[in-house]
Amino acid sequence: MSQLSRDWIKRLGEPYLHGSGREPPRVHFEDIKRTIPVRVDAEVLQTSPALTFARQLYGARYFWEAHVVFEALSLAALPNGKARHLLDGLLQLTNACLKVRMRQPNAAARMVKEAERCLADANGLEIPLDVDGLLNQCAAFRAAIQTGDVGEALVERPALDSWPATRS
Repeated sequence: MSQLSRDWIKRLGEPYLHGSGREPPRVHFEDIKRTIPVRVDAEVLQTSPALTFARQLYGARYFWEAHVVFEALSLAALPNGKARHLLDGLLQLTNACLKVRMRQPNAAARMVKEAERCLADANGLEIPLDVDGLLNQCAAFRAAIQTGDVGEALVERPALDSWPATRS
């Protein structure tokens, strides 16, 4: 994680959880949203500071905050395009993590299934991403959610900090 990301996350304070206080001011997200071009495609995803930052937020368990950035990226991708499917899958993963933290395992499991569907639709996106590996991680995450152990489920969540990775 870059120093800039660490400093930005430090400004946010504790990760936001619905119903547990005031959500972070959305103005915090404006600088990163300005880095998102009008149209997001595979080429943009390979170099997007916003995507990198959203992945770092997710990795640091700032799921609501990551969702805000993934959503902005998704809205800039072509509807029904592979980039949009990938970003929608990442949105669903962040939503699932939020639901796990809120102790709503059934909703979380449904969201992981939706993430899997979106990610499968993204297969073939021309970026070095191991979609099959990510789908395997989603299946393990869904199984961990069913155990009811919030901590273990969040440990098992798919890792987004190591991709794009070379497809095998």
